[in-house]
Amino acid sequence: MPTTRIYLDTPLDPDAVLNLPAAPARHVTRVLRLRIGMPLVLFNGRGGEFDAEIIQVRGQTVSVRIGQYRQSDRELPLTLCLVQGISRGERMDWVIQKAVELGVSRIEPVFTLRSVVQLNTQRAIRRLQHWRAIAIRACEQCGRNRIPELTNPLPLTKWIASRYERRGQPFPQSPVLAGCEPEGNLPKDSVIREPAAHGERPYAQGNDDLSILRVTNASLPGSFLLLQPGAKKRFADIRHTDGPITLLVGPEGGLTPEETERVMAIGFIPVSLGPRTLRTETAAIAGLTAIDLCWGDF
Repeated sequence: MPTTRIYLDTPLDPDAVLNLPAAPARHVTRVLRLRIGMPLVLFNGRGGEFDAEIIQVRGQTVSVRIGQYRQSDRELPLTLCLVQGISRGERMDWVIQKAVELGVSRIEPVFTLRSVVQLNTQRAIRRLQHWRAIAIRACEQCGRNRIPELTNPLPLTKWIASRYERRGQPFPQSPVLAGCEPEGNLPKDSVIREPAAHGERPYAQGNDDLSILRVTNASLPGSFLLLQPGAKKRFADIRHTDGPITLLVGPEGGLTPEETERVMAIGFIPVSLGPRTLRTETAAIAGLTAIDLCWGDF
């Protein structure tokens, strides 16, 4: 049986003795039924891992002695970012888990016009904590020793604006963006509303007119790929030479034509996964797998 891996958000030092937090201690004793003298592997997300050994089990308390450090990260040879349109509960959880297993270094959830999830500020915070827990468990399972970054959920328009801000470039303002709250802090009464009669709806209260936003001639480093049914290019047609790769996947129903126009304006290249219509969670995993195969370590 593979050695159990446990993430601990604390500094780790060889020969130190520590007590496992309550949740991993319960998992070790009640689920795995490990006993004194059995080995563990500990990591704290800062790179590398430590051998460890259970030295005491007393009730709910599990004490371990930290052993030798190993520099082993098992990361992709490229920086891979997934920008994922937020989808319903288990579908989004599945994407987070499998994206971590496939080596992404950053996951950026975005709201789009066709997202069907409702999140106010407090729900967004809880959902982000839930996604981070899934990412940690996926790292424990797949052997990664660095936890991918998960960013605050943003409306797609704000995410586009943030691409400019990261490079110190001015962004063309509009009423859509001028009234936005700081990143990750939607007003408490702002929610993602139910779809309107024709299937379209605003990101949040007051942000329903996207037609005035136009972004052109933006030059960003790396390769930016948009999964789009019917696109002419395949992954094998993309010439990626250097820099990170960003993959954008829409939610259920995909992006609207206007949203597609905007992300293409900042450099995204539409690519296809074939003539079949894929669910959003299938598309994300298939797209990441194609990237790993073309430019990663598959």
